[in-house]
Amino acid sequence: MSRLVIGYGNPLREDDGFGPRVAEEIAKRRPTWRVLTTQQLTLDFVLELKDAERVAFIDASLGSPAGALRIVPLTGTTTSDVHDFSSHHVPPERLLYVTRELYGRVPLAFLVTVYLERTGFGTELSPAVAESIPEAIRRCIAMLEMDIQHVSECGMLS
Repeated sequence: MSRLVIGYGNPLREDDGFGPRVAEEIAKRRPTWRVLTTQQLTLDFVLELKDAERVAFIDASLGSPAGALRIVPLTGTTTSDVHDFSSHHVPPERLLYVTRELYGRVPLAFLVTVYLERTGFGTELSPAVAESIPEAIRRCIAMLEMDIQHVSECGMLS
């Protein structure tokens, strides 16, 4: 089963580097998985998604409390505003939608988001966000390896 991990965000903007940091840690633990890091998602990622069976998108966003994880399943079926995006940033749900339209299928996918505290210049994560990394890694690996029904029953999706 092919697994894809995409960690995105700017590692030079403190907590915004959460996605790439988690993805890099997953790559160390699962060297046979395809793991990519980027500052932003673009339509090029459709070429990666078309062959994946399962995918995790990992990002940071505004929200409260800082360091809290939010994990949601993605289906690629959202059609509202699907054409309202920039070629410089495409949300994961839209990437999946385009993959479905072009290739007739989408991988089982989910988005892991941490609520950030700081986005100043620097590479160090805030303590709250840094503390969430082990749990984010554990949950991503579990969701990419487990039967999705078991993941739902374990309460891993939030």
